[in-house]
Amino acid sequence: NEPPSTTVKSVCFQDNKTVSIGGTMDNYYSNPSLQWQQSTDSGLTWTDIPGATSATYSRVFSVADTFLFRLSGGDASTIANPNCRVISNSVKVEVDGLPVGYIFNSNSPLCSGQDLIFNITGGASYFMTGPNGFYDDSPFPHIFNSTLADSGMYYVDIKSLGGCHRKDSTRVIMIGTDVHAYPGDTGICVGRSVQLNASIGKTYQWTPAYGLSNTTIYNPVASPEITTAYTVKVTDKDGCSDTAQLVVRVLNKKVVKAMMDATSNLCRFYDSASFKDISLGTIVHRNWVFGNGNTDTTVTPPVQYYSIPASQQSYNVKLVVTDTAGCADSTF
Repeated sequence: NEPPSTTVKSVCFQDNKTVSIGGTMDNYYSNPSLQWQQSTDSGLTWTDIPGATSATYSRVFSVADTFLFRLSGGDASTIANPNCRVISNSVKVEVDGLPVGYIFNSNSPLCSGQDLIFNITGGASYFMTGPNGFYDDSPFPHIFNSTLADSGMYYVDIKSLGGCHRKDSTRVIMIGTDVHAYPGDTGICVGRSVQLNASIGKTYQWTPAYGLSNTTIYNPVASPEITTAYTVKVTDKDGCSDTAQLVVRVLNKKVVKAMMDATSNLCRFYDSASFKDISLGTIVHRNWVFGNGNTDTTVTPPVQYYSIPASQQSYNVKLVVTDTAGCADSTF
């Protein structure tokens, strides 16, 4: 199954393949005769192959070696004399043994996020498999932006030109930290704060510094006045780094501050008090609790009356206000 132009044929000794070599000789001799020859010294000397006198020579190759063949021809009356023949070009049969002297390794150990590069030489083709469904049949297998999950055993099937296979493996060790930032994307009201947290490492760097209590600890407090995306870079003891990001959304533009203007003293045993909401912010809802059993939701609620027993020393009046973004505050 080779084209006529093939002069080198590679096979594997394990396959015990039969290779057939064909040749022709122009019409010249009145009684033409053919004789196949073989060289065992890279073509320096040639010997006749007993019985190989047809236009096709077939042979089973089961020993790893390199074989050279050629076709000679002449008149039958003088074919026994090598000097009375014409000679063809030579053809080579390369019978491969198992691949030897090959290399299979990687640039492991390395930090996650770096490119994992494998080094394979010594074969004609390769097929690799590994963790996470990895496979590659190129001579230069690699994994861009590797992760900790790429650690593990990688296997290769090394194939010679003739089809002999040898399997090998190498262990890849990924080092580094898989960083996460908490509490994830979150919302706060202007003037409020939220504590951020990062995965444990050796050093930390939060950016930007805007609104943060500290940029080099794992759990700074964030109090931004506008929506801000924070990134934390965590470096472990091996010098490997990873990053994570979260967004702190500021829900409103004005600070919500609950404030009231109220009567501060009552006279026994019966008195009245007036109240007014003077809170700051874009208030859309308020809830009064007067301590006398009454509630209200208006800016200036009705005058409240109190029957004060001898044992009563004070009344707690509470105002809770909420703005258009749902941010709330309260005061007593």
